[in-house]
Amino acid sequence: MKQNNPGRTLRRVLVIRKDSTYQTEALEKKDPRFLKLIADGSEVVRTVPKSHEQHLASLAQVEKALTERGIVFDVVNRQSEFTIAKDVDLIVTVGGDGTFLHSARECSNIPILGVNSAKSTSLGHFCLADGDTFGEVLDGIVSGKRRWFRLARLQLLLNGEALPVPVLNEVLIHDVHPAGPCNYILTIGDVTELQSTSGIYISTASGSTAVNRSAGGRILPITQRQFLYLVREPGMRPGQDWKLRSGALSPQAQVKIVSRMTDGRIYADGKYGKEYPFLRGDELTVRLHPQDVRAFIDPTVNSRYQVIK
Repeated sequence: MKQNNPGRTLRRVLVIRKDSTYQTEALEKKDPRFLKLIADGSEVVRTVPKSHEQHLASLAQVEKALTERGIVFDVVNRQSEFTIAKDVDLIVTVGGDGTFLHSARECSNIPILGVNSAKSTSLGHFCLADGDTFGEVLDGIVSGKRRWFRLARLQLLLNGEALPVPVLNEVLIHDVHPAGPCNYILTIGDVTELQSTSGIYISTASGSTAVNRSAGGRILPITQRQFLYLVREPGMRPGQDWKLRSGALSPQAQVKIVSRMTDGRIYADGKYGKEYPFLRGDELTVRLHPQDVRAFIDPTVNSRYQVIK
């Protein structure tokens, strides 16, 4: 596991924050249905106000810790247009895993630290700190006791052209309709198969505990430089026995998928990631991205999980 040199001088920190569900739906959109559910004390929104309060408190704790240490910082909303200044030494995300994933797509060589701002509702898989522990973690980064680790990402090439978004969690190939069949030609190494399934996941080690695990796939240590593929609900006909169902691939491997769908889709990093058309005849190549993410994370975090079967 490659790590950084001990100790960091933090000239400037960029804080990337999310808006809570309550902020978006109640205060900004003033959605009448949402407001009625809140007023009625509905179970489906019971945790939303508390999560909102925790998020604001965590953001205040992050700003207070940076101010007390004399560190210059800027706060931006993850949904806004922003640029990362050249003198930024650390990116701090305040939210959950979605905010971390969004920010990881924007950063290049700048280390990133996730702060889980609402522990009552957010898993915070990528988040090493929360509002209460942020100051302690920050001190560990400055002193060199905390070190970043490299997290592998995926590179997507559509018809030979690299798509601009590196993928930290997973890619899903799917028909545009959830109930539609996902038809494609899959090539890994010297094996090629024509498959009809409900979709195919290609995951990093970081993303191996997400949908890959939920679908029964194996789990890799978060810092491992391998990636995984997993065919969902294979529609094998009588007598068929596909060789390409699931597996762990080497850092040098490539997965090639040719679409046989009239209206297929490529979903990169889930609902809040990026979506691309994947039409009949399109070819997608997936491989490890040449540039990793540098993240302050718990390198043993994936060991907490068991595969769901």
